[in-house]
Amino acid sequence: MGPRARHGRRAVTRARRGEGRKPVEQDDLFLDVGAKDGEELRRLIRPGDNVVWHGAPLALQGKRVASRAFDNRMGCYVALESARRIGEGGGAPGDVIAVAAVQEEVGDFAGSRTAAFATEPDLAIAIDVTHTTDVRGADPEEEGKIVLGGGPTLSRGPSIHQDVFERLYDTAEAEGIPVTVEVSPRGATSTDADAVYLSRAGVATGLVSVPLRYMHSPIEMLDLDDLELAVQLVVAFARGLEPGMSFTG
Repeated sequence: MGPRARHGRRAVTRARRGEGRKPVEQDDLFLDVGAKDGEELRRLIRPGDNVVWHGAPLALQGKRVASRAFDNRMGCYVALESARRIGEGGGAPGDVIAVAAVQEEVGDFAGSRTAAFATEPDLAIAIDVTHTTDVRGADPEEEGKIVLGGGPTLSRGPSIHQDVFERLYDTAEAEGIPVTVEVSPRGATSTDADAVYLSRAGVATGLVSVPLRYMHSPIEMLDLDDLELAVQLVVAFARGLEPGMSFTG
């Protein structure tokens, strides 16, 4: 574990009456590790060292938890826990591969792009988080009604295979799992699904997401029931597949 640091920013003058507050630019931010001089600083860190927000997950009311980096540690959890339960339950038709992909946010889907190319899946389910619209400033009418505790969401759009979506939706209904349909009309879902469905000659891809408040902040919040329901849905979907089933054409 490296040195702890405090977030800092370049000093700014107080805004005059009538002036709006300007957004903080990246060049105005810095990290202070408490070093007394440059020599001590260079003994502690090197250019390119990673920095993360420090802080343990915090249990809130009911089944709600706040933490940094739920996006997308929770996607990794759903994938791995689903694979574990499928294996313990006797497996599913064909191989089930759980992937924790890197660089979805910053590397043009590098992890999912290479994983899909290497494994050549017959179909894929991307697992991510999605913005809730049950907070101040959100617009449920424009973005859809997505709430904590309402179950996972299923995406529809040009990049989502219609048969995979329908099978996920039908599975949720059969299992009594509440889901919300989320529409991505421009084709891009901004998740690993965008890379996977274009791999090789194309992969039939679906997208299951867990509702998340305050995304991309150190206080992301989710409901543990939504997390569990996402696992149950992926497990039931995999077990419901049949040998020789094809999603091509």
